Amino acid sequence: MMARFTAYFGRKVALLHSGLPFPLALTLAFSAKESGFKAWSSHASGLPGFHSARIVALTTQQIHLRFTASFSLQLADFPLQINHLIKDDLVITCTCPTREA
Repeated sequence: MMARFTAYFGRKVALLHSGLPFPLALTLAFSAKESGFKAWSSHASGLPGFHSARIVALTTQQIHLRFTASFSLQLADFPLQINHLIKDDLVITCTCPTREA
């Protein structure tokens, strides 16, 4: 239980320190994970869940993720950069595989 709390707290701190309002940072986290899952879906072990990628850093310019083994054993701990654009109430995230794993 403590390990799950610590992991949750670490993710929340990353979102809070992003310089973005928390609801926007949370929306970006969800959207970034979806973009990562779609870009690397050919390597997925099954259907990804929210815990199939971890937020490493979130700034006003980029989001950095790491896939977990639950997404793909081959891509476990693979670093991924997600770019984003925020315009009014629209959020767009995008990425593309930079190399084949």
